[in-house]
Amino acid sequence: MTLKEIAELANVSISTVSKVINKKDDNISSETRERILDIVKQYHYSPYMDRSAGDLRPSLILGVLIGKSANYNFLIGIVKRARARGYSTIVCTSSSAEEEAQNFKMLLAHHVDGMIWNKERYSNAALLDAALPSSLKISILNSEERPSASNTYFSYEEMGYAAAKSLADQGHKCIGCLSSCRDYAARAFVEGIRRCLFDHRIPTDNDAVWRLVESCDSIWLQGKTGVICFDCAAINKMSTMAEYLNIRVPEDISVVG
Repeated sequence: MTLKEIAELANVSISTVSKVINKKDDNISSETRERILDIVKQYHYSPYMDRSAGDLRPSLILGVLIGKSANYNFLIGIVKRARARGYSTIVCTSSSAEEEAQNFKMLLAHHVDGMIWNKERYSNAALLDAALPSSLKISILNSEERPSASNTYFSYEEMGYAAAKSLADQGHKCIGCLSSCRDYAARAFVEGIRRCLFDHRIPTDNDAVWRLVESCDSIWLQGKTGVICFDCAAINKMSTMAEYLNIRVPEDISVVG
């Protein structure tokens, strides 16, 4: 979407669109102003969208395509690392293939330098068949497939398995996991823990293994010799409970987080 295209949709001149966007529109009617701004909002216009295809200067913008399965802490990590390297981020969420396709096109229109695409089950791989800029880098994360050169996804299930194994290898038999939510990532993480416990012939009761921060009590915690904290909220809860119950780490209980 360019100034020219906005002007055509609003049936005004390019200079009128420019005045509205740059807030130099004192002599423009409120009706025209609102019509232009509605189009700007609808198409998420930004000055980067007026760059020509031959402009090879970096925009220093990264696009992020995510759906319901994306983990909030994972997203925060992306934004922080991007900012540390001088990049801004445009995060687009979707709940359907159509919405994701619209977001994909919008990011292209913003001339992002790269995209991180966290694929969902409804994702359409044909999006990559479009004519994409040769300089555009796309990192695909697909939890439904094994990590590979073309799928840089890291498996939460394997992470959970490794965390539990570190405790099981030290002889722990009463292992639990603490998390702040039961989203996709947390469920996959705990599934890895359960698989590890099964492989090590350690009994796995659903409620005994996994507790949410809000329902963690002294009875559950004191029955554990090792606790795996899935996120920062779980670590904070574990620290508070341990201090309150005079449980020493790692003397009385081992914590992985």
